[in-house]
Amino acid sequence: MVVRTALPAAWATPDRDPAIRKDLLTSLGLEDVPKWKLVLHQGAYSDVRCSDALLRALACLPHDYLVVFTGTLPNSHAEQLARNAAQNLGLHKRIIFVNRKPFNELLRITASCDVGILLYPDDGVGNFFQAPGRLTEYIGCGIPIIASHFPGLELAVLKYDLGKVCDPQDPSSIAEALQLLGARNKQRQESERVRLKNIARGELSYDSMAETIER
Repeated sequence: MVVRTALPAAWATPDRDPAIRKDLLTSLGLEDVPKWKLVLHQGAYSDVRCSDALLRALACLPHDYLVVFTGTLPNSHAEQLARNAAQNLGLHKRIIFVNRKPFNELLRITASCDVGILLYPDDGVGNFFQAPGRLTEYIGCGIPIIASHFPGLELAVLKYDLGKVCDPQDPSSIAEALQLLGARNKQRQESERVRLKNIARGELSYDSMAETIER
């Protein structure tokens, strides 16, 4: 059996926090206005998260799309790789770096973004058959996801309408998925937040498989 990494139904997840969103945008010297679309990449820049393809996708999108990297230690190798890639693509003013945070603080940042990234390369069974904990962290905080078009992730995304899937190593495929989610109006975003949170507390929670695991 496959045991998914998932938050339990009773885990408290935060709502969108305008103050956190303002802090993220201020780090780039930007005003907090509705046009910005914050794309959350939980974890530092890495080949195993298709970060290079994500930045190349960002370069194809309008300037109101920004990427947030979490868990990035200042002056680390991962930060330097990300900054070099962003500089080469002309994206140095569209990348936000967030240092490592306690888990509950990470969830507050998650809830204040617009889209969550779940991309993995097709380089082995571990990545191809992903059941990532980030999935319920993202939807538990009410944001849709963009995931690799591998069978397990694609089935979950399509069955529960969690977001979009794409070729994780094709920037144009990632960009298309981001634009589709970014085109949702504010009313749609708010209704989706409620629906996604309910799914995270229901069918996709740890509780939904706990009895089977115990048995």
